[in-house]
Amino acid sequence: MQGMVQKIEPLFPRYLFLRADTVCQDLSRVRSTRGVSGLVRFGVMPAHVPEEVIATLDARTECGLVRLEAPELREGERVRVTAGPFGGLEAIFQARSGAERVVLLVRLLGEICRVEVPLRHLAVRL
Repeated sequence: MQGMVQKIEPLFPRYLFLRADTVCQDLSRVRSTRGVSGLVRFGVMPAHVPEEVIATLDARTECGLVRLEAPELREGERVRVTAGPFGGLEAIFQARSGAERVVLLVRLLGEICRVEVPLRHLAVRL
């Protein structure tokens, strides 16, 4: 299992978002475009992305890239350490210790111990 790392990858791979009035516009040309496998639908209706969602994505876009923030860890949240001397252990998040490090509670030799590890060595949501 890999910890948190910074990557550049497609936010919605193989998806094309378009603004269309499905009542007045024929979408058959879109469906027949090379590389398009179909439209995302709910029943017979094409899916609609609210303008607020598009505006939020636009606000986070710089040079064509959307910056996503790492998930905010909460005190008491279960995590897994993925690398380093504590790799493979489950732990409880306690606090941040600077921008790149965190304090965790881990069970070692039957005792609960506080340890500090790099943030990039964590996987969240067990």
